[in-house]
Amino acid sequence: MHGGFGVAGETWEWAGVWQRASASGPDRGNHTLFYDQSLGRVVAFGGENDQGIPQTGTWTWDGRVWTQVHPGPEPGAISGFAAYYDGSVNRGFAYGGYDPVSRTARGDTWQWDGSTWSLVARGVDADVAREGATAWEDGASLMVFGGGRLSSLLQWYPSMSSWRHDANGWRLANSVPEPPTRHQHKGVFDVARRRWVIFGGMAPNGTPLRDTWEWDGVRWTNVLGASPAAQSGHAMAYDEARNVTVLNGIDGTWELDRGAWSRRGAGPAPGRDGASMAYDPNRREVVLFGGGVWPFALLGDTWSWNGLRWTQLSPSVSPGPRTYHELVTDPARERVVLLGGYTQTGFLGDLEVWDWDGSKWRQRATANAPEVRHRFAASYSHATSSIVLFGGVSPGDALDDLHRLTITDPAVFVEHFATCPTRYATTRLTAKRPWAGSVFTAQVSAPPGPAVLALGFSYTSFGGVAPLPMPLDAWGLPGCMLYTDIAALLPMTATSGNAQASLMIPDTPALTGRLFLCQAFCAAPGANPAGLVATNVGVGVIGVR
Repeated sequence: MHGGFGVAGETWEWAGVWQRASASGPDRGNHTLFYDQSLGRVVAFGGENDQGIPQTGTWTWDGRVWTQVHPGPEPGAISGFAAYYDGSVNRGFAYGGYDPVSRTARGDTWQWDGSTWSLVARGVDADVAREGATAWEDGASLMVFGGGRLSSLLQWYPSMSSWRHDANGWRLANSVPEPPTRHQHKGVFDVARRRWVIFGGMAPNGTPLRDTWEWDGVRWTNVLGASPAAQSGHAMAYDEARNVTVLNGIDGTWELDRGAWSRRGAGPAPGRDGASMAYDPNRREVVLFGGGVWPFALLGDTWSWNGLRWTQLSPSVSPGPRTYHELVTDPARERVVLLGGYTQTGFLGDLEVWDWDGSKWRQRATANAPEVRHRFAASYSHATSSIVLFGGVSPGDALDDLHRLTITDPAVFVEHFATCPTRYATTRLTAKRPWAGSVFTAQVSAPPGPAVLALGFSYTSFGGVAPLPMPLDAWGLPGCMLYTDIAALLPMTATSGNAQASLMIPDTPALTGRLFLCQAFCAAPGANPAGLVATNVGVGVIGVR
């Protein structure tokens, strides 16, 4: 990490913990870095200094010092642009940004080949404003399919079908064949088969559709066979516990299993339109919320589907009735997130955000919320641990804006180093992310004997007298290292061939961002003179959901 206003010259590196690598470097913020794999160096370009003055110049970081290079033509003094490195062609790309001199947005794409910049294309974003589309993460890109926009005469105009958005801006995916143009369809990502599945929607002439298509990252394929009725405004979700796609619509509940649809029975509130579903990682079931029934009665009920039956849930607090909202599973926080929708107040206020934890709803306050909307597309990005929102309808027309919802205090758990070099070297410590107000559980895989978990808060000093990491050879553990001080020792319980220890983290603001370390020690008679094995170390940072 480099720069930022107020500390513009500093460089920091992350290896489970932050360490300042340099106090001097190019003075700038609002710039972008990317790692050049062919050079083995980080490249920095553009931005502004602490006085807000636009900066030019290209710099590289070799892990020790910053060096300014002079490649000839450059993109100019821009800030807030997007940049990434494409390892398949060994090139860096910079797109767009803001020109503070002319006070205009830029739509240019530049290419970095390791020594020089070259202009690839001048242009602006494609006309991708739309409602009723679907969007999903496809590697380093956001894919958008279908959708459309309304004219002032309420005539619907279809948008071009498949678009890809990455650091180069918008471009057509150019797949042949492609699904017919549509909007108000639904799509989910089939985790087991690694492909995006869409069903139904409405054609430009208003005819409902009943076809199924799959995107494998390169091309679309039409899935033939029995299917649900032609419809739009239905709800779909992927059930990660059972590896099936679930659809609830006008003719009940259907499931798509390995490319074949089968009807599973009636759904909640037959004829429900504009509901949304997502996988609930806590209940390990699919959850459904809201929607509407004729004559335009909005619903605010919560249901769960376990593969056999629907169950209505009764949380004490719930979002208001709405339709054409989105539910998105956030696997990092183990929450289902509700976004936006058309409510009884219409288009008033900012976009609402609610969390579902498997038993109750909680409204979240968010900064810089986009305007309220419905019929938009939303997807979880594993690459950025954020929810991406695209387009939708607000008063007047369809939207073409992209937004990311991120949490300000994320939990982190990173494993470092290795277990002792013995025949038990495969024994390993793992854990989920530590969240305030939740139980933190650490697990040791296949321990050779009883185990204890050491918890500490320093990775540099043991008891303030001995430096860490500390070799344990003198204590009969040759080749083993102690990586943490020891503030507490927790006995670990044997469970299905593993060992676990759990600790409730208080929901206390003072713990937010607190770093801790954990390392396990397992009895291993005969492994070494001490008869003990030390595992790898885990570094955690307590976050707030």
